[in-house]
Amino acid sequence: MLHQSEGSPHRLHYRPDAEGLSVFKVILGAQADSVLKLHAPESGMKFDELLFSYLGEFGRYQKTQFFLVCLPTIFAAMHALSWTFTAAHLPHRCRLKDEPLNTSYWRSSPLLYVSNCTKVDGSRCPFEECRLGDQHTCPYGYVFDFSEIKHSAINRWEIVCEQSVLKAVIQSAYYIGQMAGSLIFGFLGDRWGRKKVFFLAIVLQLSSGVLMAVVPHWTAFGFLRAAVGFAHPGIFVIAVVIGMELVGPSKRKLAGVISGIFFAIGQVILGTLAYFIRNYQYLQLAISLPAIMFFVYWWLVPESARWLISQQRFEEADVILQRAARMNGTKLPDKWWEQLEMPDKAGSQVENRKVEKYNFFDLLRTPKLRLRTTACFFLWPIVSMIYYGVSMKTDFLGGGFYGTFIVGGFSEIPALVLIYFLVDRIGRKALLAGGYFIAAFCMLSNLILPAGTHWILNVMQFLVTKAAITNCYAVIYTVTPELFPTVIRNTAMGCCSTIARIGAILASYIAMWIVERVGPWAMIIPFGSMALAAGVVVILLIPETMGRPLPETIEEIEEVKPIENEEMTPISAPFLVTKAAITNCYAVIYTVTPELFPTVIRNTAMGCCSTIARIGAILASYIAMWIVERVGPWAMIIPFGSMALAAGVVVILLIPETMGRPLPETIEEIEEVKPIENEEMTPISAPVKDNPPE
Repeated sequence: MLHQSEGSPHRLHYRPDAEGLSVFKVILGAQADSVLKLHAPESGMKFDELLFSYLGEFGRYQKTQFFLVCLPTIFAAMHALSWTFTAAHLPHRCRLKDEPLNTSYWRSSPLLYVSNCTKVDGSRCPFEECRLGDQHTCPYGYVFDFSEIKHSAINRWEIVCEQSVLKAVIQSAYYIGQMAGSLIFGFLGDRWGRKKVFFLAIVLQLSSGVLMAVVPHWTAFGFLRAAVGFAHPGIFVIAVVIGMELVGPSKRKLAGVISGIFFAIGQVILGTLAYFIRNYQYLQLAISLPAIMFFVYWWLVPESARWLISQQRFEEADVILQRAARMNGTKLPDKWWEQLEMPDKAGSQVENRKVEKYNFFDLLRTPKLRLRTTACFFLWPIVSMIYYGVSMKTDFLGGGFYGTFIVGGFSEIPALVLIYFLVDRIGRKALLAGGYFIAAFCMLSNLILPAGTHWILNVMQFLVTKAAITNCYAVIYTVTPELFPTVIRNTAMGCCSTIARIGAILASYIAMWIVERVGPWAMIIPFGSMALAAGVVVILLIPETMGRPLPETIEEIEEVKPIENEEMTPISAPFLVTKAAITNCYAVIYTVTPELFPTVIRNTAMGCCSTIARIGAILASYIAMWIVERVGPWAMIIPFGSMALAAGVVVILLIPETMGRPLPETIEEIEEVKPIENEEMTPISAPVKDNPPE
């Protein structure tokens, strides 16, 4: 770190901080050159130390470049979720044999209902919508209700009834393309460089997005949607990697968080455009054509200097870094690369060294890297499944279609801002695990809500779930690049993003097909259960990367101290929150328990409760002082966390509110009060509206 000298208010000197980071805060003004010369680093520095010693961690150059690479993520977000509106649900009925093509959805003639859509004739046709799985439906076609949506892919290609599965197929095509793009762009990003891949993806997204508005058949639309999905990781993932490689260790959270905010802004813009543009072709053009402006990026966005250095292309990196130094008001020394600590200095000359190429299998060859890869391959599909599932089916817990989507996008922004302030204070690990656990609780708790619960409570439940899983997405995009070395970072990110598409594909079928067939529980139970499992994996397998320099080589990963030792620091913050919460429970339970029992037996009840509580204390002794030392912290975390969740549910369902009530004197008074289930609805109920507004 830099510290101000006592003799002069403008002199800075270098001292490594407690975490081993080498960061200069270079002063501005005429004295900058002399300060840099006086405190020039010695040779043998790592790239992080060299770069941020001279340029600063987040100067004008880094801010400008990071803003530029984040802008296209707005369009990536709109394309990712546009099928939610281009294939928006349209009420429909079977067309009668002799009905004209321009007939209205509603007609006054008495049409009889049938239990299903089979064997429809001209005298018997249901106004009710056909159920999924029914066959031979509506032999004369369909009549759609265009009162809300003027033109949708649903009515153009009649993706209803037995064809309704195509809605999930087309959306999953996007994620299949995204899967292939993640793998290929990840590999090409490490081979060709970040800039070429980034620009290629922008061109592919623009051209395919425009063509989607005019193609005549759903198969062509599906192929183009897969092409847009193929471009997605080339834009979003590369943007995160470029941002991660631009900024210093203390500012790296910006790469995941700010890019996530841009993604959320894209959702809000998409929902707003869809609200006003009810024709899917015009909507598709509105989210595609503005990307033409990104053609100027070929001249505005340079190659990643860190990648160039990893490829031994020092002169090209020098041109970029000298420009960055000028924008930041600093200066780099001549041939600064000679000060770099190279992993093979003991061997041949750096200039003559053949740059080693890495591939997917290198992620699995060494023990620690293999463990990190396995954990990431489990966590990424889950966060993708939940995030895209709740984004595609925003009204599955209640609320209006457009309004819930837009508010859901807005809910991501405060969640991401909160991450910005917390990710470097309590660590990546605590936030990632906490996000999974909160999302799991909000979804699974929906199963115990009584029928008739006000729609506002359901919407709030959805918003907290969306914010929590957004937190996970932001943190996982921050922590994953920090887990892997530069030589294989882009490949690792591409592989993680590729395997994450498995979750997104499953989400497409669950949210757009299965839920409509069997009900919301088909989404709630698997999503909630997998979120719980992901939280446990984070606690057990993911190391804390907060404040650590980005690793450059695989050898650096394998040489660091064991995960179990380096993981002690970030656990302290969750411990303090847990301790405060359980202390609150202890205080409240000592208040509420005497109020639950009548005077004639109150002391006996308190004695019995206090006695049985000792069972918990005895179990805690064995778990905390014996079992944990033998099998690890999870033996304490999982049972304690599960029992705390169960206890919260018991309180909601069985404990009546006693605030403001007189203490009961006799057992008869207890038995005469109104039933618990009725008196307990007050704090969570409100008048139920038949049609919740959007």
